[in-house]
Amino acid sequence: MEFLNAKREMLRRYDSVKGESANRPVMVDHGVAAEAIFREWIEGFLPAAYGVTRGFVIPDIQQPNYVLREYDLIVFDAINSPVLWVSSNPSSPTADRKRAIPAEYVLAVAEVKATFNAKSIGEATRKLSELSAFRDYLHKNFLSFVVFFEVVREQQTSCRIVEELTRSDAPGYFGGLILRAEGFDEDLAGYLQFTDGSKATEPSMPVIRDIAKLLVDDERGGLQISLQGDVAEIVWANARINYNLGYAPNVKGASLAWSHNSFPRFALHLLDRLRGLEPRQRTTYGLSFLE
Repeated sequence: MEFLNAKREMLRRYDSVKGESANRPVMVDHGVAAEAIFREWIEGFLPAAYGVTRGFVIPDIQQPNYVLREYDLIVFDAINSPVLWVSSNPSSPTADRKRAIPAEYVLAVAEVKATFNAKSIGEATRKLSELSAFRDYLHKNFLSFVVFFEVVREQQTSCRIVEELTRSDAPGYFGGLILRAEGFDEDLAGYLQFTDGSKATEPSMPVIRDIAKLLVDDERGGLQISLQGDVAEIVWANARINYNLGYAPNVKGASLAWSHNSFPRFALHLLDRLRGLEPRQRTTYGLSFLE
């Protein structure tokens, strides 16, 4: 439950800023807040060997027209990496400082957006694609991903929009996370990963829907899930069968898995990936199941 408590707190802080800026002509504060809130969470979650900042990835190259690229979230080797410089506004809090990190010590880069829609998806994936210009200078285990704080009702009608998330050739790009869907259980999160595309669902299916009830056939001990896209994970514990229910549309090689365990699983898989390991499918730290 602690993972879910952390997610609830992130969303509470996000909603507070969003509410304060609701009557302003241009709402940008909640987007900036989303970046800072997620950086703070991930810094607290990761071991001390990993540094977290926003700022610049600096490859070891010489060229007269070099473009300085800034990213929302950088995870780097805090033990071995120097900080080339720090850029900040004197009136800004320390947490908003931008650090320049040599590319060889950068382990992951993410773009964090407030709202999941075509515009923000395009901005995030294009930004990550810029990393391809110096992929040879990045750490061997380098990762990139996207984070969205919410998908509003207007964007939930068709999972075709998920296909937009695949349009990035960024090095190490594995998918990302949607923290919540408007109108649904706030403990649900959407964990995006790439697949082989062989189990594509109908693009007319929604991005998210209510998690269907699991039907148990007592005579055969089998499980029945009646709707396409419904999924059930089974864990045997305490002499009982336990379930994690979810909804996971697959669109042209991208799977968006909604469940109560998607947020903790994203976090634990991220740690595995940073260590250069394949994500463990059966780890149960912080996961919850229904009896």
